[in-house]
Amino acid sequence: MTDEKVAIVTGSSSGIERADAVNLAKVGVKIVTAARRANEVEETTHLI
Repeated sequence: MTDEKVAIVTGSSSGIERADAVNLAKVGVKIVTAARRANEVEETTHLI
């Protein structure tokens, strides 16, 4: 068993969801991003 945390953040291309993804990553949570706007969700991935 492992203590690793994973979060699936939908709508993570902008707004609160983007901020949530970035902040969760800062505290060590592994993030799976999902959004309709591929180019913007890619930007979120780079922020992480």
